Amino acid sequence: MALKKPSVIAEEQERCYVLAVIRGLPYRKVAEITGLSHDTVMHRVRDETEARARGDAVDQLRQHAADQLNDRRGRMYAIMAARHPLVQNGKIVKDDDGEPLYDDGPVIRASAEIHKIDERWAKLFALDSPTPAEAALIGRAEVESQLIATALSDVIKGVVTAADVDAAFASKLTEYAYTLAEHALIRADGSDPGPVPEPPKPQLALPRGSDGSSGKIDDEGGPSAPHPRSRDSATTILAQVDRILMEDDDDEDEEDDQG
Repeated sequence: MALKKPSVIAEEQERCYVLAVIRGLPYRKVAEITGLSHDTVMHRVRDETEARARGDAVDQLRQHAADQLNDRRGRMYAIMAARHPLVQNGKIVKDDDGEPLYDDGPVIRASAEIHKIDERWAKLFALDSPTPAEAALIGRAEVESQLIATALSDVIKGVVTAADVDAAFASKLTEYAYTLAEHALIRADGSDPGPVPEPPKPQLALPRGSDGSSGKIDDEGGPSAPHPRSRDSATTILAQVDRILMEDDDDEDEEDDQG
């Protein structure tokens, strides 16, 4: 048998309590109305009665604390309304005209105490706490934000991978994508995000050749001495074209000699 959700049990408790205690129906009739068994109705009414008793006790304690806060608040307001002569060495300080000077310290302290009382009052009655609906929306928004962040990260990673660029430029693209997303979020929030981030500039480079030559052509048309850096393929092609042209010139010279 599947267990019932706490919210369902709470609804059953309240309904059974209203029917049995407030309306005065017998448990047998309550069982017929609710579709619950006689024993279940008894348990639901008992649990609801205990829950309401606990709630009443909490309400009484809360009200007692509220009464104390109100009493303290009244005393602080009385201090703020009164005038407090400035006393030094047990004597009232007076000005040159013989009029007493007044101390603002008690008023300032009373004002600060009233602020603390108001904060305590707000906590006592949960005035600053979100309602259940607000709490649910906040929780849902946090979950959805996390899902969006994860999806955005996966999308950026997939796009950069599909671009098939080298690791250094892929890192620049990823950083640019996140910066651009942050810029869009700030703008969507109604704030000024500043100028749009500039995309990174790709550094175009031809693939390197297969041999260890430097790619530098000497006076005879061949490659120079080996160099630690591999030759670029474009340089290789140019060297090959240069050799072909020189071979054609040699063939033409031989034909002229034979002619």
